[in-house]
Amino acid sequence: MADKPVPDIFVDMITNVTYANGVLRIALARAGVDNAPEPVAMMFLPGGQLTPFLNGLNEAGKNIATQIQELQGESQKPAEGEGSDIA
Repeated sequence: MADKPVPDIFVDMITNVTYANGVLRIALARAGVDNAPEPVAMMFLPGGQLTPFLNGLNEAGKNIATQIQELQGESQKPAEGEGSDIA
């Protein structure tokens, strides 16, 4: 089976979540005119995968936060030869 391209979607918000027959249905939208939600996609997630899915998002968020802090720390370091006048 050949790899199919996966569509990219831009999402700003979750507009609705329902659970039926063991499946979460998560309605995704983006902000349109006057920030009104415009539907983008429906994500289906097996109920048994909710905890691993949320744990994965949580870990990804922590990793991104760490990377941002490291980048901010690097940008705040004085350049070589700058900084303290203490000899």
